[in-house]
Amino acid sequence: MYKLSVVDDELIVLERLKKMIERINVENILLESTFDNGDDAYNQLSVNPPDILITDIHIPFINGLELARMLKKVNPLLKIIVITGYEELSYAKEAIDLEVVGFISKPINIDELESVLEKAKDKIELEKDIESNIDEFNIFYYDSIPVLKENYLAKLLNKNQLSNKMKEQLERIDVRIDYKYIMIGYFDFDHRYTDEEKEYFESFLFTQLNLLGIDFNLFHKEYNLTVLFKSNTNFNKEAIIDNLKIIIIRAKRQLNIEISIGLSNLSSDNINYKLLYSEAFNALTLRKIFGGMQVFLYSDIEKNSRIGNLIDESIYSKLTYYIKYEQQTEKIIDVLNKIKELITHQANLNVYEFNLTNTLNSILKGLSEEIELNKEEINYSLLYQKLFTFKTVDDVFSWFLELIEKIRCINLNYIQSKSDQNMSLIINYINNNYNDSNLNLETLADEIGFSVSYITTLFKTNYKTTFVKYLTMIRMEKAKDLLIKTNIKIIEIASKVGYSDPYYFSHSFKKYFGNSPKEYRDEQS
Repeated sequence: MYKLSVVDDELIVLERLKKMIERINVENILLESTFDNGDDAYNQLSVNPPDILITDIHIPFINGLELARMLKKVNPLLKIIVITGYEELSYAKEAIDLEVVGFISKPINIDELESVLEKAKDKIELEKDIESNIDEFNIFYYDSIPVLKENYLAKLLNKNQLSNKMKEQLERIDVRIDYKYIMIGYFDFDHRYTDEEKEYFESFLFTQLNLLGIDFNLFHKEYNLTVLFKSNTNFNKEAIIDNLKIIIIRAKRQLNIEISIGLSNLSSDNINYKLLYSEAFNALTLRKIFGGMQVFLYSDIEKNSRIGNLIDESIYSKLTYYIKYEQQTEKIIDVLNKIKELITHQANLNVYEFNLTNTLNSILKGLSEEIELNKEEINYSLLYQKLFTFKTVDDVFSWFLELIEKIRCINLNYIQSKSDQNMSLIINYINNNYNDSNLNLETLADEIGFSVSYITTLFKTNYKTTFVKYLTMIRMEKAKDLLIKTNIKIIEIASKVGYSDPYYFSHSFKKYFGNSPKEYRDEQS
């Protein structure tokens, strides 16, 4: 008989749980004790530890997860079930670390309670079976179960048909697949994230999926997360889709992580796992058309594969080019009007949305590639979400034009800022190297990695002069200072300001100031 203890500070919940447990009467599980706070629970259960612990997170004195952690030290095989009406992510990783069997949310549902108790009992019995093996092998095998699950589940997705041998191997590591209905979800990140962010999201997803009340396996397939949804009764597919959309929104709001989900068809009997995985993976191709942060169904692939009468790519390319380089707004408006005219002749909603998405893509490509934006300037995700909120095509194109003007302004500011930075780099180099007699436009270009024509343009735009004139001015001013402030010989001054030929230096100095270096020094004495 497996001992069960329950901890919750709400007496009504405790009483309801006691009655439910008596009513469902799970075989070999006996409710032995209940507590309304963590302190009393630990004092008694640390002496007489249970096999299964049901605990609320928010209980007095010691919170539920801390209580579970402390009792795990007494009984490492303790099976933990968490009661929560909360969804705080901060608890998710702790729950995984504690190997929580499952979650039950308030108000507690009797079927949900029975399911999670059965799951806890199955895990205990599996462990007892493992313990019957040789101790050394048992330790190795038990430690390897998470890795084995990952490997076997990944292999499962390469199988058209499931062999009896593989079915036995899966059952041996507590992966049940003897379900009538199977559906596969493929979870993909819309952007690049760090390993730590991905791990955090996995903890979050584990918690969220537990709240759905559906049996599932969450595992890695290559570099992405895959979920095997399992049921012996027909899925309410629309409800699952709605809940997955909520998960996408919560991931963005709570973690600032954007994901998209591809969902296979629902399959029953003679399940082809390889086909289902392929469907889920291919469903994500719709993201290229409709943008990220969505649930994509494989059933929509066929519908969207019949898209025809699309706008020629050259028109989009022209729009991008004009946004980047054209000064006249009228040319941009002409291209936009042409696109709008073509779009409004499409009767198919999918074609309409596809062309709108391509137009937005072309506009965003008008941003200079080097620009790094913050979200206050251009938030790509919000733009794609906003795209299909407008009621008329005129409203959409008015918004397009506003966005284009914003992008052109960002480009212009960036170009000016970049020009200022590059000019500053050039001036600093000249100021530090004017004494080099070999310094000329070509050597400067080689040293700082700019083209000769670009440097020439920068001097003309920013200083209304040429490189040679600017360098001469710097050298002459430096020579003048040395003539006034030092007694250095003129031949040495010539060398110090970058002239290897002192006669040419004197000639240049007289041409610049009207006097020779000697005459200038004598006048200043």
